Amino acid sequence: MKKIFENKKKVILIAIIAILALGAFGTYQYNSYKEEQRVKQIEICKSKLTKYYEAFNKAETREDKLSKFKNIVKECKEYKNSKNCLKEVSNDYDSKIKIMKKYFVNEYQTEITKNTLEEIENIQDKAKFEESVKALNEISEMIKSETGIVLKKDEAKKYQEDIDALIKTYNKRVEEIKEAEKKAEEEKKKAEEERKAQETTAVNNNSSSSSYSGSYSNSYSGNNASSQPSNNSSSNSGGNTSTPSQPWNYGYRRTEGWDYDENGNKINIHVLWISPNGDIYDDNGNFIGHRW
Repeated sequence: MKKIFENKKKVILIAIIAILALGAFGTYQYNSYKEEQRVKQIEICKSKLTKYYEAFNKAETREDKLSKFKNIVKECKEYKNSKNCLKEVSNDYDSKIKIMKKYFVNEYQTEITKNTLEEIENIQDKAKFEESVKALNEISEMIKSETGIVLKKDEAKKYQEDIDALIKTYNKRVEEIKEAEKKAEEEKKKAEEERKAQETTAVNNNSSSSSYSGSYSNSYSGNNASSQPSNNSSSNSGGNTSTPSQPWNYGYRRTEGWDYDENGNKINIHVLWISPNGDIYDDNGNFIGHRW
């Protein structure tokens, strides 16, 4: 009886061992299958991401690249929120997105650098500042529209601060240039007005020195004049006055004068003779007025 009991015990023990072995084998097989499916899923997802990345690189326009970038960012968020999210695939998404993102970030930085002017105090061309301000505003709008897609809010804020600082500096410099130009224009206008006033005064002085419509200069040759008036005579408002045959012996002064048109332009030069008492004669000896 005792022997029968021991045999049953052995049979039960063997059965338990067999069951455990079968269970362990089944678990192993299941885990192997599960891991195989996991690896297969990773390979499929990575292959798909590689194709996305290749399509992004082949895109010829920025708009096309941005469209593809938006799609992969959207898909990445959806995948990470799914129940079947695998760490390896999630990491691959992040890696590909980081590389794509660099394309746009480099573009921002390149444009900002290109429109960062050096030694602005030596630049006098307003157009150069205005062009840079326009370009920087376009970059700023681009960054705003792509915040949350390409850049995080804190990253976008840093770029905006740098751009705003440049624009403020350039606008201030433009105002300084405008102020300097305004001042120079005012000084030029003042100098022009002074010049015209001096010319008008000179014309008026020359006109008031005789009773005729012309005017003459104050430079004369003195007693050694090479020309002399003739013996012709003419009468003025005070009576008949004639020139002597040799005016330099009597202290006559020779001078040259200009005739002016109504706009004050010189149109004709003539020789005048002035007697000691202020009588004025032309080069032919004709009395033409009196200098008071």
